[in-house]
Amino acid sequence: MTIEENVALGGPPWRLRANQAYQALQNVDVSVVITLYNYAGYIEECFESLVASIQFDVSISVEVVIIDDASTDDGALVLLASSLAHRQIPLLLVKSRHNAGLSHARNLGLRLSRGSAAFILDADNTVKPPCISRLYRCLRETGANAAYGQIEKISALDGSIVGLVSNQAFDLARLLAGNYIDAMAMFSVATLFEVGLYDVGMIHGWEDYDIWLAFGFAGMQVEHVDEVLACYRVHADSMLNRLNEHVPKVGRYLYLKYQQLLPQPAADSLLFGVPVALLLQPEVCVLSLDPAPLPDVGTES
Repeated sequence: MTIEENVALGGPPWRLRANQAYQALQNVDVSVVITLYNYAGYIEECFESLVASIQFDVSISVEVVIIDDASTDDGALVLLASSLAHRQIPLLLVKSRHNAGLSHARNLGLRLSRGSAAFILDADNTVKPPCISRLYRCLRETGANAAYGQIEKISALDGSIVGLVSNQAFDLARLLAGNYIDAMAMFSVATLFEVGLYDVGMIHGWEDYDIWLAFGFAGMQVEHVDEVLACYRVHADSMLNRLNEHVPKVGRYLYLKYQQLLPQPAADSLLFGVPVALLLQPEVCVLSLDPAPLPDVGTES
């Protein structure tokens, strides 16, 4: 659902609630954009981990922008209750009237961000104390357009560590075979706008994969910090698990979107996580939507 469609339903599309620390903050280095949808059981842990990361390096000016994408639970109330103990943390809570999906929610958060850099965080995940400092300083010291660190995958059932993601350096050739980098990363906000923000056509997920592909094809500098900086919660019904049945569709979508920029793939290789032979059969990979066109450099989609 677009912003225009939300407005057409009557009334403002969102309700904004900013605390005094947010209103008083003038110069912002980092905007942490958290997307929240029916994660009342996890948002407090997420927010508390972020507070610890912000306090780890107080020389960095950080604001928190939380987009509640029309949750049906009381996650926003849980968040507000938790934030009362941390009134010094600049916080903007945005409650959408209608659920618009992850890409729309992240894009809204980025449009409301005041920092030159943005860290993307989902409400069921957590960060380690050095996370914000390490990634922001990596951007500043290297001049990179994005930076990410290693992320532990944590079982939602028992909290055990079940693996790592984002544990390899950025490489477009490796990325074309399949995604290995999570959404939790620090980005130059200007660069995100330059590549067109998150693609709202990615209706079956992989918004983060598409962003990394866009950075790679645009020749952006992406740095990898070889340190565990965050935790990704693995649910039995997580988006990645639900996506498996749609992999051919999403792969075909990405192929059509980027085909003009792609090298000639080997017939027996993987492209976007899909065997090339399957990817080139449109009748097998039927799309629900046409891919969004690539934006012109310097424009916002």
